[in-house]
Amino acid sequence: MSEKTSARVSKEYLIMVEFMEEHPALAHAASPLSGGYTAACRRELWQQLAALLNAAGPVAKSVLRWRHTWQVWCTRCKKQEAQFLAAGRDTKGGRLPGLAGRLCKLRSPGLVQGVAAPMYSSSSQNQPRVSVWEMPGTSGLQQAEARSPSDATPSEEELEEEGAPCDTASTQEQPGVVTGRPCHQQQSTRVEEVHQLLAETRRTNDLLEARSAEDVTFHARLLEEQRQTSTAVRSLTAAVTQLTAAVRPTWCALLMRQGPTQCASPSK
Repeated sequence: MSEKTSARVSKEYLIMVEFMEEHPALAHAASPLSGGYTAACRRELWQQLAALLNAAGPVAKSVLRWRHTWQVWCTRCKKQEAQFLAAGRDTKGGRLPGLAGRLCKLRSPGLVQGVAAPMYSSSSQNQPRVSVWEMPGTSGLQQAEARSPSDATPSEEELEEEGAPCDTASTQEQPGVVTGRPCHQQQSTRVEEVHQLLAETRRTNDLLEARSAEDVTFHARLLEEQRQTSTAVRSLTAAVTQLTAAVRPTWCALLMRQGPTQCASPSK
């Protein structure tokens, strides 16, 4: 990653963290314990965050793409925190430094009012194990690291609640994509929009065909009128010629009375 890209990504992460610190319940997946945010409120907040990120630029994404970026970064920071603890660097009870530490603090269960820490059963299967080669104080980290790859792919419930995209290839900025809805609703909305677009295209084609038919009819009518006019002109010319031939003897007779030389002059 180049320095320019790294600076841009760090700026995006900073905007995300600061916004989530103002709205800590938004950093957690929607559940009865994640605060008083309704689904409409969460969608509105995500739209506000996406607007801030797009305004900061230079990259502009849809709300779904930004939510997916947030989920991927949360998974990466969780792995970093596990590695940080496993390396024995957490000697003073602190957290991972930097933006990753601030994010992990936001994602901790006790930060949001009403969110309790996860309860574990007493079965031996879920108990953290310690072996002689593991470092003291790091029991259960291997289990956390083993679970972290599955966290990178949100479950179906998280996809419906968080609105994360089912496929990153399908979350590119497309016209008509409705953000903040479950995937099946988005697909249904896209299908309806495609049907509407096809119907509008058919109507446009019908109008064009009707207009084309009208133009053809108009040109045919105009051509027929021109033919009729030409026929009328030819008929009129023939009538004038016949009239001239009929009048000429009388005209010549009149001229003969005045003089024989004047009767021959029109024939020249």
